[in-house]
Amino acid sequence: MLSNIARKRQSLDKFIAGAAEADAKASSDFMSMMMIMKARSTEREEQRHMREMEWRAEERVRHDRRDELHMMLMAKLFDSKHK
Repeated sequence: MLSNIARKRQSLDKFIAGAAEADAKASSDFMSMMMIMKARSTEREEQRHMREMEWRAEERVRHDRRDELHMMLMAKLFDSKHK
């Protein structure tokens, strides 16, 4: 038979152990959340970079087409003046 003090001590030990486990789980959950947030941030940054690269490639094509059209119009303009 345990004394009242021994039972209180066991009860406190169980409470402290439970609190330590809860704290460890919370720390683990927090670290998991931080890792997930970092992974998602990296993924979003990669997607943004890919979209920017695609936009730049499309912009180069548009610019080249615009230059080609400009040259074609200038050639027609000069050709019509010389006739």
